[in-house]
Amino acid sequence: MRPSLKLVEFDEAVEILLNSSSQTETITVGISEALGFVAHCDVYSCVNLPPGDVSAMDGYTLRYDDIVAQRPLEVTGEIPAGSAPDALGRGKCARIFTGAIVPGGADTVVQQELAEIIEDNVVRLDILPRGSNIRKKGEVLNPETKLLSAGEVITPGKIAVLAAGGIEKLTVHRKPRIAILITGNEIDPKQIPIGSERMRDSNGPMLKALSESVECEIVYFEHVRDEMEECLFKFRRASELADIVISTGGVSVGDYDLVPEIVEKLRAKTLFHGVRMKPGKPLYCARLNKSIFLGLPGNSVSALAGWQLFVKPLLVDMQGQKVEEPVIAQLEEVAENKGKRLLFIPGYLRGEKGRLVVSHKLGLGSHDILTASRANCLIRLETSAKLLVGDNVECTKF
Repeated sequence: MRPSLKLVEFDEAVEILLNSSSQTETITVGISEALGFVAHCDVYSCVNLPPGDVSAMDGYTLRYDDIVAQRPLEVTGEIPAGSAPDALGRGKCARIFTGAIVPGGADTVVQQELAEIIEDNVVRLDILPRGSNIRKKGEVLNPETKLLSAGEVITPGKIAVLAAGGIEKLTVHRKPRIAILITGNEIDPKQIPIGSERMRDSNGPMLKALSESVECEIVYFEHVRDEMEECLFKFRRASELADIVISTGGVSVGDYDLVPEIVEKLRAKTLFHGVRMKPGKPLYCARLNKSIFLGLPGNSVSALAGWQLFVKPLLVDMQGQKVEEPVIAQLEEVAENKGKRLLFIPGYLRGEKGRLVVSHKLGLGSHDILTASRANCLIRLETSAKLLVGDNVECTKF
């Protein structure tokens, strides 16, 4: 008979996990390949944007002193965007287009709608304040402008500003490599007929989707039967390829729960096995070769909770990011935890009238993936908690 689990508190388990991990190494990538990576260090602009004083619209550029006199002005030529104009003489103006460099001597742009054509190459312009319709050199970006902070995820918008700032390459954290192992003879990865005693695999597609949603690299994905030799081979191979090995099922103390024995045979260092929480009590964490192993329970809601509460913070921490803190929201229904373990229940979090509110979805238990699929957070209920409508509660966002 196997011994019972030695449970650790949830917050202690998270702390043990994060203290046992290390950041992925840094690599250099071009900005066109940088999407989804996390910046290793602060990045500053290399250029001024605009590169000089430029016109904010199509119109005429001139000296403010000349416009005040309200004399007709000779139009000396056109200044398209991208050209290098000559200085503008007194009593003159030039046709200018949006984004074009304002010539030396000029300090104001009058939009074309405020110009009266007197004759060819002669115009009278309305009076505007000095400096009107000019974007100043470096007002958007300059060499003191921070484009990216260490720990920021690189998005399409960030790529745009990096390109505008003259950045061609940057240093980022390598994306974590993940191996996913779905255990259990009852799980069939293939199409099975209606009425079969076997179960369709929902954990595998879910964990793959979760990994892809945070830009991780899935390097190994296998279904594993409850046979020791197959388990040993696939778990060893996964630990050789990945930074994080995730499995589902087989982590409790039943006769067919082989994962603890497998991890022991592979000479892994157990960090904890069993967390005082529901769902997810038998969660198993170990150092397996150079990888971190997280054995999640096989029930779908337990696997989802294990990912959100343990795997996701680990991935964030490994890439030099700050782990996101839970948010505080007000309950829309009463909530109670009658058990002796910390309870996480699926919830739906939303903003309303300047505050966060959350409704909970109790469902049928840790096997009820339908209820969990409609949630966007996990609500934390302490042991013996009895909360009323309007009470504050801690929520971990998906």
